[in-house]
Amino acid sequence: MGLFQFGKKKGTDLEKSTEAVEYNRFADKVNIKEQSCTNDENRRFVMMIEEAFPAQGNDGIVTVGMMRGTIKNGDAVYLLEPGDQICMVNVIGLAVQDGGEMKPVEEATNRITGVKIYDISGRKEVVKYAVLTSVKPQINRKDPSAIENPYVWGLSYGYKKFIKDADYFDILVSELLMTNVLVPMYKGEEGYAVLSRPNPSGKGDLLVFTDKYQMLLGNWKKTGDQEETLWITVMRFTDCIDMICSQDKKKAGIAINAYGKFLLVLSEEMLHMIYQSGEFQRIIKEQKQL
Repeated sequence: MGLFQFGKKKGTDLEKSTEAVEYNRFADKVNIKEQSCTNDENRRFVMMIEEAFPAQGNDGIVTVGMMRGTIKNGDAVYLLEPGDQICMVNVIGLAVQDGGEMKPVEEATNRITGVKIYDISGRKEVVKYAVLTSVKPQINRKDPSAIENPYVWGLSYGYKKFIKDADYFDILVSELLMTNVLVPMYKGEEGYAVLSRPNPSGKGDLLVFTDKYQMLLGNWKKTGDQEETLWITVMRFTDCIDMICSQDKKKAGIAINAYGKFLLVLSEEMLHMIYQSGEFQRIIKEQKQL
């Protein structure tokens, strides 16, 4: 069976969404084409865990999922679990499938990967749909250039495959409702207007991004003089839902990271279902008390 014996056996403070900055103020600081993938700020990888079990001899935990980006043996990574649980773990082994067998490797890129991790606290299990990532979750929610949502980013890769799984859906919605996102806006004659992505309904999906790296992908910016009026606003994701479900009838859904490789679109029907849920109302009530 190979290296690992592969086989089965949120209370986060959110700031008021009133912060806005000029796009070029931080867009110029990040060049996506120059991201070289190292275990630091420049190497961004994420893996949603689809399966996890104790390693042979209880020497750590084996986690399995599709690695996005490059992970290396020996990396120290963040383990993100539901309920805003975050800890650091060490990668003590990697394996990828090769000819039907799991082959030990020193690094893995964009493929199904077995990641053996060790937590100094001695834990023996990791929940399904947790995320391993090199990206440090945001600390300063007032700083638009520091917005990071690695858990949502990781979960988005499993959207098409697992959306009908109730556990996955509940975790995704819970994480989204506790998230701040980047929303591009243009200044017009009547004030600032959000951008949308056309969809078959004739309306549009509100554009939002989980981080500045995703925002810099794709040619979604308008050209000419309008680009000079482009601002990036930090908004609570709950405010985005509220804007669509109770205020802006011109928008149908929300397109998350619309120009990355894995677009996550929440439909108008899904947004209204979330909007009417008890979880949404509970979080809205908590946020109003901040």
